[in-house]
Amino acid sequence: KGIILFVVGDDNDGAQSHLKLLSLFARKLGNDEVVAQLIQAKDADQVVAAFA
Repeated sequence: KGIILFVVGDDNDGAQSHLKLLSLFARKLGNDEVVAQLIQAKDADQVVAAFA
């Protein structure tokens, strides 16, 4: 299990960035291959690589 934290500004640009990041992660987490890579990840670098 893990936690993904987004740090964005509290202005309109920050809100837009937040929505774009949520959209990106939702699309990636809908991909079975990405999910399998995340489950098998042993370190943070492998987690980042799964989202790349």
